[in-house]
Amino acid sequence: MNNSSLKLSTSFLFVSAFILFFSSCVPIRKQLVLTDKAKYSLKEKQKLDTIVSVTPYEYKVRNGDILSVEIVSITPGEYNMSSAAKAGGDVPNGYLVNDSGYVDVPIIGMVKVSGQTVEQARNRIKTIASDYLNNVTVSVRLLNFTVDIFGEKTAHISSPDGKLSIIQAMALVGNLGEFTNYTKIKIIRQVDGGRKIHVFYVDISDIGIINRPEYFLMPKDILVLEPSNAKNALKYRQILGIVTGTVSALFLFLTIRNRISL
Repeated sequence: MNNSSLKLSTSFLFVSAFILFFSSCVPIRKQLVLTDKAKYSLKEKQKLDTIVSVTPYEYKVRNGDILSVEIVSITPGEYNMSSAAKAGGDVPNGYLVNDSGYVDVPIIGMVKVSGQTVEQARNRIKTIASDYLNNVTVSVRLLNFTVDIFGEKTAHISSPDGKLSIIQAMALVGNLGEFTNYTKIKIIRQVDGGRKIHVFYVDISDIGIINRPEYFLMPKDILVLEPSNAKNALKYRQILGIVTGTVSALFLFLTIRNRISL
C-alpha cells in the first residue's frame, strides 16, 4: 500500500470516527425543558434562577362529560341515596352531562354542572342533597378526562380533577427516550363537540409555555412526541458504522498483505 492510499484511508477512518462520535447523542441543550429562550449559554441556562407568574387554571365541566358522583350521609332508610348514587348512573360507572349541561342524580334530580369546575359541581350537588339528607359528603370526579401519549413510549393517562398539564402528563409516562423533540410536541384535540380536530404544536423547552392555554390538556387529547433529527442521524450512523468497519477490515488486510510481500 502506497503512502497516498495510506493517508486517504487514515483520513477516512478519522472523519468516520469523528462523525460517529458527535452523532451518537443528543446535545444537552436540546433536552432541557421550561427554560428561558433568551440567548444564554448552556451553562448560564443551567444556573438561571427564574420566577414566572402562573395563571390559575380550572377545567370547566362541559356537555358530554361523564362524572362519577358519590353521595354519603348518616340519614337512614329509604332517603339514603348513598347506594343509588354509586350505582353507576345513566352510563357505565358515571353520569352523563347532557346537551343542556345537566346531570340526573338519583333522588335529587337534574343538577346544572356545565361551565363549573369539578369543585363547584361538587358543592352544587352537596347543597341540593343537604335539603334531603343530614351530614352529607359528596365526591365528584371526571371519568372521561383521559389523554393518550405516543412516542418512544406510549401511555393512557386519566385526570379525575381535570388539572393536567403537558409536563405532568409526560412526567407520568416516565423516561421519554433520548430522541424526544421537546421543541415540537404535537397535540391532537377534539373541538366543536368532537366534530372537528385541531392539530397544533407546542414548545415545552420554553418556560413561557406555562402562561399559555395550550399548556393544560383537555379530555381525549392525543400527544405525539416526535423524534428529533438525531433519531435520523442514528440510522445513518449505523450505516456509516458498517461502511467504516468494512473499510477498516480492508485497510488491515491490505496492510498485512503489503508487509508480507516485502
